[in-house]
Amino acid sequence: MENNYNNEENKVQQNVNTFNASEQAEKFNQAMGVNTEKKSKVNLDNSTIMGILSYIGLLALIPYFKEKEDSFVIFHAKQGMNLLILEIIAYYAASLLERFLRMPGFFTALIEIGSIILSVLGIVNVIHKETKELPLINQVKIIK
Repeated sequence: MENNYNNEENKVQQNVNTFNASEQAEKFNQAMGVNTEKKSKVNLDNSTIMGILSYIGLLALIPYFKEKEDSFVIFHAKQGMNLLILEIIAYYAASLLERFLRMPGFFTALIEIGSIILSVLGIVNVIHKETKELPLINQVKIIK
């Protein structure tokens, strides 16, 4: 019985020590001028979700045809559609070039990596609520 009491007392003391250590760390961070506030989570409202869909291949059709009044979503939907169309054209050209040069997969892999990078850039812009044009896509606008 006494052994159980000692175990419980040790657990309580460990919790107190942990609390004191985190309290001391917080005071230290404040004294050093470190911002310890927790950052807010990303707000996934409807326009953010639709904006993200704009950069995921054929899913770009959903916000393009569904959201007609939201200018933020329409901007990103048009960029996503232009990216999709240019990807299709580039894949076709790369596959022809690969057949001609007998280098299977090289150019299509480059196009795939580039399109993933551009999609991620677009999604980051959506999350930050920015209407920046994507590099390369802004030069060739098929859908205006």
